Amino acid sequence: MQSAIYTGPVKIGIAANQIEKAWGTTNGRTGWFAIGLSNDAAEDHCVSLCGYGTISWLAQQLNAQVPGGVNGSQQAYAMFTWNSIGVIDAPSMTAITHEAWVRQPTTVINNRVVRVYVDSDFQGAGAALGVGRYDWGQLGISNDSLSSLRVPAGLTATLYEDVHFSGRSKVFTQDASYVGDDFNDITSSIIVAERTAAGREVT
Repeated sequence: MQSAIYTGPVKIGIAANQIEKAWGTTNGRTGWFAIGLSNDAAEDHCVSLCGYGTISWLAQQLNAQVPGGVNGSQQAYAMFTWNSIGVIDAPSMTAITHEAWVRQPTTVINNRVVRVYVDSDFQGAGAALGVGRYDWGQLGISNDSLSSLRVPAGLTATLYEDVHFSGRSKVFTQDASYVGDDFNDITSSIIVAERTAAGREVT
């Protein structure tokens, strides 16, 4: 599973009842925890696994605090669903998962997506963004956490310091293993655009 996640988000079919309860503990914000879930065969939802590591490490990436009584050294996954990312421990993921598949390309044809990561060198939790506008809560990673990104030929990624595509911005037209000290861990919104032959951007 971890090898598959390394190549891109892994889609899994799950029983969502317990995940929905965990998601609700943060009112739908990134940083929820699904720990110690029981077996559930009622598959009814599709989510993405976008990262892996210990519970403590993933919590740090999401700017969240490990709940009391939870062993932070347990292996876990970063799960993206309902416009947020949470942490699910490995046994819980197994207990509610009924099918899994890697989609390559992840969201659009020809693999034309920008991939964003919370760590430099394309490491840590990540997300794939097709052409479009992504405001706070839609980035697939937590706010103010982006450190590196992959930008395929023909696309541009404009990072904005503030929500609603405002504040300082920085444009990337190729891979960046580190976005720079000026833009590390401050991105709150992103526009992914396709460059035309005339050099114009189309979103």
